[in-house]
Amino acid sequence: MNELFPIVGGLIAGLVTLSQPRRVRFLWLIVLCSVVGVTATLSSGEYQIGWYFALIDEALAAGAALSAPTFVRAMRRRLARNEALVAVVTVDSGGIENR
Repeated sequence: MNELFPIVGGLIAGLVTLSQPRRVRFLWLIVLCSVVGVTATLSSGEYQIGWYFALIDEALAAGAALSAPTFVRAMRRRLARNEALVAVVTVDSGGIENR
């Protein structure tokens, strides 16, 4: 459960920065993933064991943030395919009814 926060935070960071230019997006992702990782480490109490847990949480957040654009592209393709399928079915059924 402790690792859920950096993953969700990273996904949100990746989605928030999608509208930014690439250079700015990269800088924002570094900053946001660092903040998410340190916050996750502090909130879980892992910092009492060692601060290297912050690096692990930052890596989790960065991985999730970098996978967000891939997820968005896949969902857009899927929605476009479904809309195309609906359009084809609508045209075909219209032709059958008019016969």
